[in-house]
Amino acid sequence: MTHHIGLIGKFSMAIWVSIFLSLGMASAEPKHGIAMYGQPALPHDFVSLPYANPDAPKGGIVVSAEGGTFTSLNPHVRKGSVPWQLRFLAYESLMGRSYDEPFSLYGLLAESIETDDSRRWVEFSLHPDARFSDGSPVTAEDVIWSYETLGTVGHPRYHGLWKKIKTITKTGPRKIKFTFTANDRELALLVGLRPILKKAQWDDKDFPKLWFG
Repeated sequence: MTHHIGLIGKFSMAIWVSIFLSLGMASAEPKHGIAMYGQPALPHDFVSLPYANPDAPKGGIVVSAEGGTFTSLNPHVRKGSVPWQLRFLAYESLMGRSYDEPFSLYGLLAESIETDDSRRWVEFSLHPDARFSDGSPVTAEDVIWSYETLGTVGHPRYHGLWKKIKTITKTGPRKIKFTFTANDRELALLVGLRPILKKAQWDDKDFPKLWFG
């Protein structure tokens, strides 16, 4: 009788584990955006951010002020003094902020984002039309190289997040999965905000010492 009850108990446990895993898998599905808490405010088919004009005129010149002077055009290394706005205007990330929401991100270079309820991992799918300024496609290899390089020999501002990334894996032709070392809900968002660089552009260069990128 004891043995029979034990089998029933094991069978019941197996059912609960199966249900739990299926629920976890069901909650992890690709989405167009992510919020720190709850859901992003904008639908998947939104055309523009609420405060942006989708019909804004294109072209022209942008002029911004810089206090003092600068000695470098590479905002990703410690060496040199860089114009403050260069880091935000010249490079793009996997996700982009909506400044109309406390902390929500929407796909930029990434077409979609996927994570589980615990947010111990996050997976991005690159948009098939994501391109660098020279017209070449943004690849999973570019993303992985960017995170590894910035996190190890880049500016110290990138090192803190890098230490919390356990693995970066290419899971498909345009997919990259990050697994974290810490149980921190914010990491799934922060990892989407790092600049993505073109690996081939830096292959024959000494990245930490190059002032002009």
